[in-house]
Amino acid sequence: MRGKKSQKGKKSKKTKKKVADNDFFTQFAVETDIFLEKNPYPDWVFDYREGQLMKLSPNLKKVCRNLKALNVEFKIKYPVKIFDKWKFADIFIPSKKTVIVLLSSYKEFKEVCCKTPDRVKFFEDRFCVVEMYEYNAGDIDYLTDALMKQ
Repeated sequence: MRGKKSQKGKKSKKTKKKVADNDFFTQFAVETDIFLEKNPYPDWVFDYREGQLMKLSPNLKKVCRNLKALNVEFKIKYPVKIFDKWKFADIFIPSKKTVIVLLSSYKEFKEVCCKTPDRVKFFEDRFCVVEMYEYNAGDIDYLTDALMKQ
């Protein structure tokens, strides 16, 4: 039998529970830890951030692995407060005060040409921002060039 029958007699689809990639989180334990930071965060930030960490895209994981290969210290899904508004930087590099924002390639083609995405505008006031798209997330040369320009 492929699936259980529901009350109406129709077969229901078996679903798997989404499990976090434990290998990734053991490898990047220092990069995901913000409890040792000096900045006091509201309690809801930790819960919301934990949910965000469980949904990391494969492309963001590629960027993290490339940064680790370049020996760059960084934080993943780092909370930033600007003008009483909280946003989570995909990757934050404290030594260079740089934020890497991973954007969807689909949204790039849908947006008007030369329009800066809202997530990038939010971080531009305080940090250097590196925009990366899904198609160049695994390109270590692009990442190296972008960080050297900062």
